[in-house]
Amino acid sequence: RPVLLGGVGNKLPLKTRQNCLNKFIDEYLTFCGEEEAFKRGLSSEKSVYDRSKTENIYKVFAVHEVKKIRTQSESSKTGSSPQKPMTADEMKRLGNRVVSHEAILNGKISGTFSIEKRQQRV
Repeated sequence: RPVLLGGVGNKLPLKTRQNCLNKFIDEYLTFCGEEEAFKRGLSSEKSVYDRSKTENIYKVFAVHEVKKIRTQSESSKTGSSPQKPMTADEMKRLGNRVVSHEAILNGKISGTFSIEKRQQRV
């Protein structure tokens, strides 16, 4: 595994950066070869490091990067690309359909339960 080397004027602790690099590599190894995972992991870590100014911002960007890698992993396993937003023409073709709030929240499969607040008896 690649190891990051510390230099003068680093914005972040080296241990934090190394932990994130290892996490990126672990995620890439789920769908890439070892060499490719190392290259992509180093590239992702450098990208996150360059965009961040503080340690907290670095950690937020790192979490987003892991989510992005997982999305890539899922799309490579299923053989499809992530779902694209609909264009205006596609929306016009579908027409004006009424969709309930519950249907949007639950998706295609919805449960058959409800939660109600009990009324207190006086």
